[in-house]
Amino acid sequence: MTSGIPKQRLVKAIIDTFSESRIRSGFNLLPTTNVIERLSDMRKDSLEEFLKSSAKGTALFKDLVERFPKNMPRTFFLVKLPPRKYTEELEGVVSKLAKKERENALFVNSKIRAVYLEDEGNIVGDWGLLEIPVAYERKLEYQIGDPPESERYAEFEQTYSLEHAFLWLLDDYSHGIVCCSDLAALQAIMKYSREKLSLRLAVPNMTAEIFSRLIEKSETSSATFSGLPLGIPTVTVYARNVDQSYLYQKLEDDPDREQTAGFFRNNDGELFASFGISRRYARIWTPWHYSKSLLVTAGQDIIRKTNDELSTEFRNNYLNYLSYFSNVDVVVGDTTLNGKARELFQKLLGEILNAHRHRNEAVIDLDFIHELIGFQSKLDLQVSFQFECANCGGGLGRCPDCLLPYNVKFEDGILSIACPRCKREVSMDQTLLCECGTEVEVADLESHI
Repeated sequence: MTSGIPKQRLVKAIIDTFSESRIRSGFNLLPTTNVIERLSDMRKDSLEEFLKSSAKGTALFKDLVERFPKNMPRTFFLVKLPPRKYTEELEGVVSKLAKKERENALFVNSKIRAVYLEDEGNIVGDWGLLEIPVAYERKLEYQIGDPPESERYAEFEQTYSLEHAFLWLLDDYSHGIVCCSDLAALQAIMKYSREKLSLRLAVPNMTAEIFSRLIEKSETSSATFSGLPLGIPTVTVYARNVDQSYLYQKLEDDPDREQTAGFFRNNDGELFASFGISRRYARIWTPWHYSKSLLVTAGQDIIRKTNDELSTEFRNNYLNYLSYFSNVDVVVGDTTLNGKARELFQKLLGEILNAHRHRNEAVIDLDFIHELIGFQSKLDLQVSFQFECANCGGGLGRCPDCLLPYNVKFEDGILSIACPRCKREVSMDQTLLCECGTEVEVADLESHI
């Protein structure tokens, strides 16, 4: 069985270790044959055997095996979380949960039956890293095909596969990394983290700027562009030097499309030799199994670049900055916002940041005000009507009879302001009375909400 070492790394190791004449004689290559191209076409087991034919090559092979182990995950999700001293604050909690293993499992759904901690957390002091080993049971469905003479041949059967994952938390970082197979596993681990560790993880919405920063100095092998021109929502382009092709450049310049994913190669051989990134769910994957030390180093670099770019986004484009958090759960009371309510909350944050950048003043669109009034209950907003009074100074608008604050509603396209008890309404057709009895003039109702 071959190792998990990428073939290009084996080729490079052979070129660095042996003379050209030794390589040509060892593989019976003609003088006119391009050595690197020919080695790249050979079987991995042949390359490995040749590399191990010298003491220096054997030592290098062992180093590469440690660098590319087969038991490490190949898919990683960047998650947003509060910066804390995780090695100090969570170690005891993790240790207590791990001792019971599956007895303390969280049962999730039909796809991922159970999630639990399979071992105590591992603290790597030099990195300020808390590694939490996670196990989860995934449902597998298959059609029976062996033996062919079986009475149950072609029937559907199901079982559960025990799979392994890691949650990496770095002290004082506002991001962590979940190493698991796919989105279903990620969601199950996030739920476990929330309910068992009291740690809320959120999957960010990677901005174009952060995406560009992470792929800098890399060669593009494929690119996926999303948008809706011509009724084609997604276009993926594969080619050598694809970023230099006419089609790629045309898609990149299209204002109705944006690159949302791609696969890249690192020409310098730093960190990942090759990797893919999807902006949606901040997913990163590689075709190889890398060592833990390299993965943590790469993770720290990814997190550092992400934090740097977020700081730049906050200064230069607050809407792009906020879009990074658009997948974060927002809980109001005991309810998680979704749909239109979550969308309005995101827009409200944008208006708050805009006001902060302009001395706490901002002009808010009238339609947005109406939407906020309509969703005031779900957003837990206190919407009030207020005005100035020449006699008492005014303030919060109250019914002069009941002295209760007016209710503000927007239903069926109509704004209504009325006393919750006696139903006295405020309208432009009637004189507005302050609770002190003074008549008050208003230009329009919306300006006093």
